[in-house]
Amino acid sequence: MADPVLDQMTRLKLRLLEKRLENERENLDERAGTAFSTRSVDGLEDALHSALRRKRDLLQRLRDQQLFEDQGRPHTWGGTRRRHRQDTQPAPQPIHIYQPAPLPSQLPALLPPPPPPPPPVSSNRW
Repeated sequence: MADPVLDQMTRLKLRLLEKRLENERENLDERAGTAFSTRSVDGLEDALHSALRRKRDLLQRLRDQQLFEDQGRPHTWGGTRRRHRQDTQPAPQPIHIYQPAPLPSQLPALLPPPPPPPPPVSSNRW
């Protein structure tokens, strides 16, 4: 898929070229309106054809430039999640430092031994 910013720039350039062509036509129309000779009409037609030819050439240059720029980017199905790296060195691995847990400052007091079990109860049957 094309970059939206690149598409917007292309559209703006195209509008600019169309506006320039329109201005050229207006200027040629004004000149043709002052002199009604066959020569001026032919000149107007030639100017329009050359302007159209220039427009086509500029559009083709834009397309070629976009293709050239697109070839420099990596193409993936899912898109790129990070910037394309130009260098071929592998990314450095993170450094993990393991330290033992700190010993508590005071050891817990020793617990007294549990009390002895109660004497067995004898069952007397009468």
